[in-house]
Amino acid sequence: MYIHLENLLFFARIRHPSLVGRKINPDCSATATLVEFIPNAYFPRMHWESHPLTEEPILKSVTLCMLIIAFAVAVTISFNGIAYGLVTLIILSLSTSRYLLPTRYSLDENGVEIVHLLRCQRHPWTSFRRTASQRDGVFLSPFAASSRLDSFRGCFLRYGGNSDAVQAYVKNHVLDR
Repeated sequence: MYIHLENLLFFARIRHPSLVGRKINPDCSATATLVEFIPNAYFPRMHWESHPLTEEPILKSVTLCMLIIAFAVAVTISFNGIAYGLVTLIILSLSTSRYLLPTRYSLDENGVEIVHLLRCQRHPWTSFRRTASQRDGVFLSPFAASSRLDSFRGCFLRYGGNSDAVQAYVKNHVLDR
């Protein structure tokens, strides 16, 4: 992560001098207080990378890799051809690429940018109407209420170790309507 919570407070105070000297409420996190006090604060561009293969427990990652390899070997043996096994290995690896390979996220005043493999997705803040925080990330949805189309139209930002800063940034730019 290239930006820390202290930097967010610094930039917010430059834009909002009324916060200089104000004590952060000790009962809640600094991020929550920051969002509460300055809803339209200036947040600089924020970049981070999430790689679930290295962030999740090692047993979970090893189990997934072993299952992919075992299934590819089983297909190779059952169809009596190494080409089938390689195709299976490629298809399974690509279908789990969000877990196996890193994803780069970038937030700025204009929107969200998600780069994975060779694909770059750009979404403006105005396209999101609802957020849903989860254990490992925040989901941004274009619908005001929960919908069956959420998984197809929304985007999920994995925290990658900086959950407070990501939540503050998202809450500042997406107003639940």
